Amino acid sequence: MQTQDWPDDVFWRPDGGDDVWRERWGFPDRPRLLEQALAEFESEGLLVPWLACYGNHEALVQGVGVVTAELAARMVGGRKPSRLRPGVPRADALEVFTTAPHEFFGEGDGSLAVPADPDRRPVDRREFVDLHFTPAARPAGHGFTERNRRDGTAYYAHDVDGVRFIALDTTSLAGGSDGRLDEAQFRWLEEELAAVSGRYAGRDGQEVTTDHDDALVVLFSHHGSGTLTDGPQLAALVHRFPNVVLWLNGHTHTNAVRAHPHPTVVGGGFWEVTTCAVMDWPCQARVVELLDAGDGFLAVACTMLDHEGRVVPAEGPLLSGSDLAGLHRELAGNAPWAGFDSPTSGTAVDRNVVLGLRAPFPRG
Repeated sequence: MQTQDWPDDVFWRPDGGDDVWRERWGFPDRPRLLEQALAEFESEGLLVPWLACYGNHEALVQGVGVVTAELAARMVGGRKPSRLRPGVPRADALEVFTTAPHEFFGEGDGSLAVPADPDRRPVDRREFVDLHFTPAARPAGHGFTERNRRDGTAYYAHDVDGVRFIALDTTSLAGGSDGRLDEAQFRWLEEELAAVSGRYAGRDGQEVTTDHDDALVVLFSHHGSGTLTDGPQLAALVHRFPNVVLWLNGHTHTNAVRAHPHPTVVGGGFWEVTTCAVMDWPCQARVVELLDAGDGFLAVACTMLDHEGRVVPAEGPLLSGSDLAGLHRELAGNAPWAGFDSPTSGTAVDRNVVLGLRAPFPRG
């Protein structure tokens, strides 16, 4: 957690002081901002039913670093690194942090005294899943199942009104920001897709027919096709099942819409919709609606949503959640390389669009 007296000038000091954010980009004084940002608040959105997804920031340090035994022990201790440890070349910093982040905990000026805290510990996949099983969870476990709790996995299927939502766990515990699926998850995914498909292509390319009831399938995962090391293999598997019509993901903090046409079936394939992060510009979420367009067609309607933060931030002391949210949007828009002039918003066809596709089976 950043504090006003954190060393170096690369951090914005909202209570005042010298830093590069104020000097180069004109960031303002906002006294007590850090204190107000840590205050408790009511999150009304948590009352809406939602499904959970496991990502690299849940599993890895800063989303890239392996949680080693040495790091886990140091996390709860009384020292915290503030800069690169002497002796680690800057060119090697990311590789070192990815595979052995505890190496950043050196002695001397690069380490600060902080209160020791046993709760500042890493949370593994099993505990992450368990934390979703509360009496108020809607739906139960937020999609995670008792199988996930037993096996320590984070991929599952959840059926709603003729649509099977399949959550994938794309996080690689070997480190790095890119994702992957292991062999067990590939086999599980194939079984889940077959269970709601009246026909599909077998591994040998021959058509397989079943007596299963058809359902539309929506995949969702943290990583998308461009940030999975086995993205082509996953796309090839999905193309065998015409019931898959949509793949939702994030990770890149950028709005993007991509078509995945079937390599041999005219009009076949699925859409991939990637949505930006609320924390970065343009600070939006997305509503995705799956519609019956008639005449054997479906439509995927995508609509971007802004949060209710003040459009013009308050000039005086920040008191309300709306004030803080409005200031967040202003700061995000003005962040260098990641704000107004960044590609995170995507193009017009990556935001408010209606995407068409053929219905994979007749709907009664």
